[in-house]
Amino acid sequence: MTYTAKQKLDECLDELGWRRAVYPRRVLDGVMTQAEADRKISLQLAITADYRRLAAAEHAGTTLFAARDVANDRGPEQIGQVAERVLSATLAELEQEANLLRDAAVNTEAALARVRRLGVEIHNPPSKVAAE
Repeated sequence: MTYTAKQKLDECLDELGWRRAVYPRRVLDGVMTQAEADRKISLQLAITADYRRLAAAEHAGTTLFAARDVANDRGPEQIGQVAERVLSATLAELEQEANLLRDAAVNTEAALARVRRLGVEIHNPPSKVAAE
């Protein structure tokens, strides 16, 4: 079975959510180190970003083929309208990605604050680069 880049992106986002929810407890329980949790979340963020770009390209390609068909069927003036919709969709996707990254940073800081309140010493706090 084949899957679209958008379907793969959705799965990546689900996995990222699970890791953010589960790893702080695994660190507290000593099952994994904070550095390992940070590395695995950072890697999942990178994979998610890759699929976000692929999904956007897939969407743009589909939309551009539709624009060509519209131009062939209804005339060249339609191309500008379709191109405007493609740009709007791309901007919305970039905005969504920026929001996800901001949320990731906030969630990481919140998890660190909870760990500190519990009195657990953190030897390898996540770097700001890992969230990017």
